Amino acid sequence: MVGGAVYPLTEVELHTQLPHDAQFWVPAADDLEADDGFGYFDNTWPIFNVSEAEARRITSIDRSLSVVASSLAVTESEFDDIATALETGSAEDIAGLSTEQLESLAPYMTDIVTLENLELGVAGLVYCLAAAGMYPAASCRGHPGPSAWSRIPVVFFATDRVRAQLLEPLVRDSGCGFNIGQSRGELLVIESKSIEGTLDLADALLGELQSFIAAS
Repeated sequence: MVGGAVYPLTEVELHTQLPHDAQFWVPAADDLEADDGFGYFDNTWPIFNVSEAEARRITSIDRSLSVVASSLAVTESEFDDIATALETGSAEDIAGLSTEQLESLAPYMTDIVTLENLELGVAGLVYCLAAAGMYPAASCRGHPGPSAWSRIPVVFFATDRVRAQLLEPLVRDSGCGFNIGQSRGELLVIESKSIEGTLDLADALLGELQSFIAAS
């Protein structure tokens, strides 16, 4: 159940230390110039050279919209529908929401791309990783149902060893964990039981951003 700024929660074992077989690397210039990003994911694009101001803007919007979704949803399915409406700026194709929920969503239904086509709950973290000199490859806030690409919030990314080690305590203290991408073992994965962890990790990264920038 969700509601009152509580987010859908999926019980999963998290590993707070970097995997012993993690690969540390950064994409080549050709990878970053490709329209479809790197890592062979569908519907992705390169996000890099992000300014601190832009990371803070996206993180703030992400947190605000996540709170809205949580405050309006009663079930995990409703949260997913409401989050989709907030991400796309449209509730037209979403069935099952009450009149009151739709009225509360109305101020947010706009064609302005508030999260830059990323998903609520992970958009801020994606931009903060990029601002910190890391390279996000794909992300998902987690979705209910057996056909979901991911049941939990995840961000796939590449980075060098120094930044990965700087990130490790922030991941642990935010209630997130590390993994290695299945079939994409060259990529690290940040995962969490709920978007509360990914939202908190984005805030933690902003607080330590200068340490990551100085690691260049």
